[in-house]
Amino acid sequence: MFGPKLSIHGASHLIQLRPCRKTEMGVVADYMSNPIVQRFTLQIGGFTESDEMDWFERNRIDRTSYIWAITIDDNDELVGITSLGEVNHYQSCKSGIIIFRTDLWHQGIASGAHILRTGFAAYTLNRATIATEVKEPNIPSRKALERVGYMVTGRHLRTVRVDGAFADRLELSWLNPNWINVLYPEGLPDVYREGVEKAKLTLQKYEEAIKAK
Repeated sequence: MFGPKLSIHGASHLIQLRPCRKTEMGVVADYMSNPIVQRFTLQIGGFTESDEMDWFERNRIDRTSYIWAITIDDNDELVGITSLGEVNHYQSCKSGIIIFRTDLWHQGIASGAHILRTGFAAYTLNRATIATEVKEPNIPSRKALERVGYMVTGRHLRTVRVDGAFADRLELSWLNPNWINVLYPEGLPDVYREGVEKAKLTLQKYEEAIKAK
């Protein structure tokens, strides 16, 4: 299914999440066929509008996922997509994001989308944990996730390729601060404390963004 409208003021842009539209699938296909955009994804090859129409319909009726289009400022044009998947798996889920507009990379858009998506997962869906993956060479993506509290908790050795070279795929985990006593009744391991503190700040920013409406 598609997620509700959410917005937050970032460092350089107003970042907005809204439901995707079927009329945008041709644009998505063009973006997803760009090898520069694909570089840090697990996708290879070209995509057609029909491919993305199928993706749209699958996700429209899927009750275990939430998908958002990302837009910025006063422009309603889609610049990326973010998602939560496997929300029926215990109290966890998986997250993902892609910013299509390469000219908008490194402007805090992903970070703003992370705050909105993570807050929705924690408060509305009551998720205790969130998992995601990044290719290790994608340092900006990993840092954006770490800023909102994700922590590198695993590594798949040389399972992907970037620019023709083998690379590791990193697993990252986010812990909901409101669930810590349940998740770790024996006490939170020290190695996760910094990440949980960042997660607390992320939820505060989400609350502020929601109340600002």
